Amino acid sequence: MTIQARQPGRASTPRADSPLHLIRRVPRLRRVQPCMASTSRTQARRLCHRRAGMTLVELMVSVGVLVLLMMIFSQILSSAQRVSIKSNSLVQSNSATTAIAQLLREDVHNLDPNGFLVITPDANSPTADPNAFNYRNCLSFAAIGMCVSASDPAYKANEAVISYGQDLIVNNANSCMWRKGLVLVDSVPAGTLDPNQDWAPLGLNYYMDTLTPAADPNTPAAGSLEDVVRTPPPSGIDWREMDNRCVAFKVYWWDNTNKTWDASPKTWKTGDTFPEALRITFTLCMDETELSRYRSDPNYRPRETREFEVICPIRP
Repeated sequence: MTIQARQPGRASTPRADSPLHLIRRVPRLRRVQPCMASTSRTQARRLCHRRAGMTLVELMVSVGVLVLLMMIFSQILSSAQRVSIKSNSLVQSNSATTAIAQLLREDVHNLDPNGFLVITPDANSPTADPNAFNYRNCLSFAAIGMCVSASDPAYKANEAVISYGQDLIVNNANSCMWRKGLVLVDSVPAGTLDPNQDWAPLGLNYYMDTLTPAADPNTPAAGSLEDVVRTPPPSGIDWREMDNRCVAFKVYWWDNTNKTWDASPKTWKTGDTFPEALRITFTLCMDETELSRYRSDPNYRPRETREFEVICPIRP
């Protein structure tokens, strides 16, 4: 075996039959010059600064989306507020109607069969005259039991004339379901009826004997029993109004002969066969705008209303 001497400064080349000939030469990595690296970082920073801003089109699109979201959110809030107001109104109306129904049943339960019962009709032609009073369906009867004046508790009696109705006075924009409990205090000197007080120095005989029923119950004459009891107390009295949202009031009586409800006006006095029960319906308006329009126009039929019904049996 001959050993060749290696010449200085030259790398030996492996022979073809040598294993070193199979090893590939790995290329050497080039170094990045510092100046080129700093230039690349500067360009990257410039690109980042350019991308941080917004174009005018992007800004307009963003503002439009924001306005749209605000509109949707405001509509959701307004609808939730309307639902809340309507729910509160329903709760208040339910509590008010419960109290009205309870008082109606108690009053009719105390109806005196030896007294009178009057149901008057609606006005034939409601008027929008601001100084005119539009008569509505009215219920009035004599009641027995301990009755105390609401305006002056010193006046007490065992008899009273109780009236219910619904009036519409355009002049003071008032529409309410009213109750007039007139305590008949016959222990004081006889006098006249004072519409500003809920007691009168009269006895039941004033209604039974002095006042005569109207010949035509559909058009009660002035001074008749029906005309006196259907007149409501003046507005502005705290014991007068039961609900100022009432837009309809109707009284039905049970016809014992035909076995049906009848809404025709009629008067019963001692000796007559009184009906077995009364059916009283009243309608409340839940919308203030509709209620205001009804108060200015008696012939207008408002929307957003609820009708309530009370059945009151009469003692034989």
